[in-house]
Amino acid sequence: MDFKLIVMKWHLDRRFYYVFDRRPAHDHGPYLAVVDDFGSLVSID
Repeated sequence: MDFKLIVMKWHLDRRFYYVFDRRPAHDHGPYLAVVDDFGSLVSID
């Protein structure tokens, strides 16, 4: 399965992303996220 088609992210500015994650284990609506020091997306509440 190609996760690039399921996880969509839009770069809003230098730091913030708008993420829409449709993978079965992570199925939830769009959320704001930032990239941490290790390159992972971390959601913002």
